[in-house]
Amino acid sequence: MPTENSKEIVLSSPAKINLLLAVTGKRPDNYHNLISLVAPLRFGDTLWMTPLNTDKTDRLESDYPELDCGDQNLILRAVAEYRVKNPLPYGLNIKLKKRIPVGSGLGGGSSNAVATLKGLNMLAENPLGDDELMEITVRLGSDCPLFLYNEPLIIRGRGEILQTLPADVISDMSGQSILLFRPNYSIGTAWAYRQYTKNGNQLFSSESKIESKLKNWIDSKKDIKEILYSDMERIVFDKHLDLSIIIEKIRTDFNLPCQLSGSGSACFAILSENSPRELIFDYIRSVWGDSTFIVESSII
Repeated sequence: MPTENSKEIVLSSPAKINLLLAVTGKRPDNYHNLISLVAPLRFGDTLWMTPLNTDKTDRLESDYPELDCGDQNLILRAVAEYRVKNPLPYGLNIKLKKRIPVGSGLGGGSSNAVATLKGLNMLAENPLGDDELMEITVRLGSDCPLFLYNEPLIIRGRGEILQTLPADVISDMSGQSILLFRPNYSIGTAWAYRQYTKNGNQLFSSESKIESKLKNWIDSKKDIKEILYSDMERIVFDKHLDLSIIIEKIRTDFNLPCQLSGSGSACFAILSENSPRELIFDYIRSVWGDSTFIVESSII
């Protein structure tokens, strides 16, 4: 069993982007069926996890002032769910350095939860297999299962059905430079999906067309920019015109593929070696201010 003096475990918790996100229908459980191509980034949060021999209490600290570190935080919920499957005889002190903005569509909370599960399993010498960890992630949230894999993949259903990509496709995507940027406000995922309920079936994508688009992209080994697609843009742009204007400006004036990630509010652009980064940064800040979140990263 770990002791109070055990070396702490340091865990990476990557952000993700949705290169393709199609909403194909409403489910009986009130969730929505999705088809999405997701990619984890090298940019993300960091967790430090230390087992406590003399204290059975789980504690979470963060440098992000607005983050609720109480029992409803996904990190502590992940610990509680893990303990149901594999009771631990010690408490944990977890510290979180938060870089991924909250409410941005970059999967920060879900990534934190899955990093926590991986760390707990490591501390316990890996008693739970992939299937058992998957069961926990599905209960925690729709975005959680994808973070069990540290590579781009396709997700379906409410996020629990995962399909790995061919090795050559993953290799081609790895290292692709990505520009992340975000206004100083969040967009609620629940709000975005409620708009589909209000508009009936007219906003849903054709499952067969999206599957055909994905298959063609994989089989023909086309460039990553050829697969970009987001059903969420038509929902979000109706309310947040600034996002639409900035994305369209980057697409047209800078000739870069650009898209909303998840339901936003974060956006991303696919960069090339010669992309005018400083000009893009200056433009985004001219609209949203000097404190705007802008980060360059790459696909893992």
